[in-house]
Amino acid sequence: MRRSGLSVIVTAALLVACTGGGEVTSVANSTEAGIPDAPAFEQYQDWNLPDPMPGWGPQPVVGWIDEGETFAVVTWGSSSCPYIPTALEAGGAAALTVTLTLPVSYEACTEDLGAWTHTFTLPDEVTGRPIAVTITGEDLSGFIAGDVGLQDVILELP
Repeated sequence: MRRSGLSVIVTAALLVACTGGGEVTSVANSTEAGIPDAPAFEQYQDWNLPDPMPGWGPQPVVGWIDEGETFAVVTWGSSSCPYIPTALEAGGAAALTVTLTLPVSYEACTEDLGAWTHTFTLPDEVTGRPIAVTITGEDLSGFIAGDVGLQDVILELP
């Protein structure tokens, strides 16, 4: 009897460890499938994808939705499991960092390539131009082909 009680505890602990214990919350104003209909993203409208990142696919892109007010980060990956922006941090007057992670249930993602647009309000303290936008990832190894995880990408928001 004691052994089966211990088995239940171990199984429950493994389930929590494998799922992260809860869903991940986005800091984006919105996340929508597809590429935004904004001038900054026109070159990607016909799936003219950006240069690939080593080991996984097209790198994210950034552009203005409403210049000086809102901007978007477009990521490519599974159409059923978009990256989730979990942090947006100002790093001075002309620098931002967007941290991406995966949904807890990423084991059931489709193996296709879809675009996802994450829209943000520009923090008040970011007043300089151009803005260096660093896209970084948390806990992504194992999902990306080759177990390389998401590598930091530094993009420019004019």
